[in-house]
Amino acid sequence: MPFGGFHNDDLDKHIASFLVICDAQRINGMSTEVIKLKLFPFSLKDKAKTWFNSLLKNILVTWDDMTNKFHTKYSSPAKSIKF
Repeated sequence: MPFGGFHNDDLDKHIASFLVICDAQRINGMSTEVIKLKLFPFSLKDKAKTWFNSLLKNILVTWDDMTNKFHTKYSSPAKSIKF
């Protein structure tokens, strides 16, 4: 299920599901990190997709960069979990 960026969307569940899908993907010559970065936009919709499209693409160099920005944007302070 795509993540829309709304208050009832579960950030942790989305990332966990996304990683399961990515772990099943293999492309010759492409690292799993690059696969995650390439597929992540397809896991978003609505406000989250708009937010992602507003980012400068060159600032998302690693999967950690992406998850940190995503976590900062959509996680409440009470749910401070590092992916």
